Amino acid sequence: MDSSSFGELEACKNDFATAIQTVVDYIRETAGGAGFDPVSPPRQTIPSDAPGYVHRARADILNITGRLQTLLAEPTFLIQSLASRTQLLACVKWLCEFQILASIPVSGGVPAKDVADLAGVPETQLRRVVRMTATAGFLFEPQPGYIAHTALSAPFVTNLSYLDATIFLAETAVPASLQMAKGSATSSIAGSRAPTVSFNLSETKLQRQWSAYQWCTGDQNDGITEMLSRLNWHSLKNACVVDVCASSTRPASALAIKHPMLRFVVQICEIAQEYDPADTETTGQANDKILVQKRTHAAVQQVKNAAVYILRLNSPSHSFPTQIRAELKAHLDVLSANSSATLILVPRLLPEPKSVDPHQEALARLRDLSRQQLTNECDLELGEASEIVQSVHDSRGGLVVVNKLRSRNSRAVALEVRYKGSNKNHQSLG
Repeated sequence: MDSSSFGELEACKNDFATAIQTVVDYIRETAGGAGFDPVSPPRQTIPSDAPGYVHRARADILNITGRLQTLLAEPTFLIQSLASRTQLLACVKWLCEFQILASIPVSGGVPAKDVADLAGVPETQLRRVVRMTATAGFLFEPQPGYIAHTALSAPFVTNLSYLDATIFLAETAVPASLQMAKGSATSSIAGSRAPTVSFNLSETKLQRQWSAYQWCTGDQNDGITEMLSRLNWHSLKNACVVDVCASSTRPASALAIKHPMLRFVVQICEIAQEYDPADTETTGQANDKILVQKRTHAAVQQVKNAAVYILRLNSPSHSFPTQIRAELKAHLDVLSANSSATLILVPRLLPEPKSVDPHQEALARLRDLSRQQLTNECDLELGEASEIVQSVHDSRGGLVVVNKLRSRNSRAVALEVRYKGSNKNHQSLG
């Protein structure tokens, strides 16, 4: 092990100890002296309503575990891990296919024989599958001959998005990924893009599964909200902020709570938005500080007096660079008329290597490759997005990137853009 690896190992040790202590202290404070019951399934260690710092500590623990595996793993460990995850996916899909998860009460155990008879599968096979998934904390045997849910498996019964994502992963995403080498060889001979797996996203069931898979493999919206909250909004006083191509009023509402003097215009684009199962808001007059409008993609911006325009573009396609450029041109006039106005461009960008947490980078690369293998669509690199910004100009000047914003807790990246005429400098909001 070289000195840099040793230093990283030391850092992991210290960070891990700090994060573990945070979680242990929280559990000690909230457990109320509850004893351990070997028959009952383990409760969720950190509930969804736990404080944010506790959730961050849990994320740190999982991320550090991954870093330690990277530092210490040998080739055999990698192969064993790949094989184990493959079998785990096959077993969870098998449980989903035979609707076995729904046959088990969310709390309490049930005889394995009853579940097997109801599903029409051999009891011995059911036991083998459950014992495999139990190694990952998914289902368990509270006593011989019985099976029960765990805190990890129970949500698959109450939130069907997890089932949809699992089926899509097993039946579509994995087969497509395994054809990547064949597709590359074919495209090399043909001199064109690699062919993708043929699937029809307009088909309702597959659309639902694809959307659920995207949600489960990482949504950067929360990271964007956190990142935007760190800007110097107080300096704007009672200025207007326009949220362009938004899918709901939730981000604006979050900012309005923290900065009540600001006024918001939320412009819902009349195009399909990505799935967010937690987002149930509709358009309309949200409150006296938030005005909701509908807007056609790339229409010339009609709100002329805003201090900040937040431009959200999260649906990459073959024409994605063209879409970004069109939206930037639609805002060129308002930015050139007010050189102090800022546009915050929030496309789905790939982070630069090692610029974010390894787990977040892995999720970004996972989503990017999945899109490429399934739809031939790729996320933009940060440098590519910067080049698009700088290509938008008029006779007096053009758009420039004055700051790059990064989330502390996710892979979300944004570009702070302003209009620059000749011999003008700008101060960023970041």
